[in-house]
Amino acid sequence: MNRKTWPSPIPKALLLLLPLLLFALSTAGQVRQPKRYARDSKRLAERKKLEKAASDTLPLYGGTYVGADLYGIGAHLFGSDTKSGEVQIDVNLKNRFFPVVEAGYAQTETASEYGTLYKSRGPYFRLGLNYKIKYKNPSESHLYVGLRYGFAPFKYDVESIPIVDDLFGEAPGNPNLNDDIWGGSVPFRVEGASGKAQWAEIVFGLRVQVWKNFLMGWSLRYKQRLGNDGLATAPPAYIPGFGENKKSAVGITYSVVYKLPL
Repeated sequence: MNRKTWPSPIPKALLLLLPLLLFALSTAGQVRQPKRYARDSKRLAERKKLEKAASDTLPLYGGTYVGADLYGIGAHLFGSDTKSGEVQIDVNLKNRFFPVVEAGYAQTETASEYGTLYKSRGPYFRLGLNYKIKYKNPSESHLYVGLRYGFAPFKYDVESIPIVDDLFGEAPGNPNLNDDIWGGSVPFRVEGASGKAQWAEIVFGLRVQVWKNFLMGWSLRYKQRLGNDGLATAPPAYIPGFGENKKSAVGITYSVVYKLPL
């Protein structure tokens, strides 16, 4: 059996570069004022006072954004074993803080080179906050950093598949259940096992206004697993929303976003 590969964390270069290009074009027409440096401490203090006053005039509520991640769908169309879909909602507070909720569903089916078939499916959820780097800029196009807490309750199946040796006509033992009395390994099958996991994410992203209330962007995510529960004899190989069941992972989202009218 040919080994199927897990979905790559590196998207198509064109998809990543498109928001960057749009961001550059959106800022190219803006006339930048030359920097003015205070000549003494008094002028510097006055400048900081004016900046603080300008920041205080920003409204508390700046809008609500609803988006959908397209990366999971696109990755599956390009041959990934995983299918996933995700929606996100975030709120603009003082043009600086963006509390966000993300929810999705993912499923995968893959086989190891040792003849073990893994299936996993279930929802996942993330709660967190984005921080707009240049919050004094009123433009919708911006860079941001953020944090997430994610958790996923899911179901999974594990099935050993006998591998026949074409040379000797035998089925070598793959990582199945070991027979402590007679030795060797015994094929096994687990269906509908329950699993749950939680993790933390560090996020860096870009959001670009493309037309009126429509935006698009991408985010890069470093994920650190915090906990994982499953059967001791057959642990899950894939965690929805996190990825391959390892201590850490890297993820990508590519989203289309709509800002609800104020």
